[in-house]
Amino acid sequence: MSIEQLAIAAGSLAVHEAQQPQPMINTGWIRVVILAFVASLVSGLSVVPLLISGDLSTEALMGTVNEMFNSLGVNLVVLLMFFQLLITITVIAIFRRFVDRKSFISLGLEFTHFKLDFVKGLFWGAGLLFSGFFALYILDFTSVARFDFNAINGLAYIVLFALVALNEEILIRGYVLTNLMDSMNKYWALVASAVIFMLMHLSNDNVSLIPLVNLFLAGIMLGIYTIHKGNLWFPIGMHFSWNFFQGPILGFEVSGLKVDSVISQKLTGNTLMTGGDFGLEGSLLLTIMMLVSISILQLRYKTR
Repeated sequence: MSIEQLAIAAGSLAVHEAQQPQPMINTGWIRVVILAFVASLVSGLSVVPLLISGDLSTEALMGTVNEMFNSLGVNLVVLLMFFQLLITITVIAIFRRFVDRKSFISLGLEFTHFKLDFVKGLFWGAGLLFSGFFALYILDFTSVARFDFNAINGLAYIVLFALVALNEEILIRGYVLTNLMDSMNKYWALVASAVIFMLMHLSNDNVSLIPLVNLFLAGIMLGIYTIHKGNLWFPIGMHFSWNFFQGPILGFEVSGLKVDSVISQKLTGNTLMTGGDFGLEGSLLLTIMMLVSISILQLRYKTR
């Protein structure tokens, strides 16, 4: 390409960029702060129908995550998460249209060319959890007490953790990470989004230092793909399969939440290895596995 052609192309690009609508608020991290404030206020609306109907007591709402889950049961929790996702999408769509002045799908929700990456995410999350389980089993840190399959519960948990994955990924890796990258280096944006993801789980049952470190690393692991490819479907797939196979299949607590499972485990080893009552996410074994996973994902997608 000649110098003249390069100059023409550069000029065309500059004109195109100048024609793009500019955000109402230019600084990305400020947009994130305002969105977080508004979303926090509005998200409380998701529990109002359950409080009015009497299905959820004020005591259960103000108690632990497990207390609220046990009070409602899985089907009502699915309904609660549906309303939560609906509110999240609505608030973000409004912000995306009128504050960011970009399309909602540009958060990384274009699916046509990322179907295979979604499937890879499903296998990646499941593979990590099964690897952790078999490692604990081989090292005699856990044993299988019994098997109990319930198809209805299984379907309910599929829907529940699909809603959770969509809600958290659209919010954190979608809106938060995307806007932070407008304000800072993408790696610092990734770290900041991982800290926010960790803080979201601060009130979970049985949380301590190692679970918090692992939740931070999970935020890095889920976001490393997005900062390189600008898409959410790999982390959505990984997030879903991570939670689903961790809890309803393998019988670990899901970030401290105890759910019905196909496999009931009997943990016999050191809680630093097994994760104890927080689940595998509280294990040093998983810390090592996630560091390896982050390194592989970084090498795999940075070069592309």
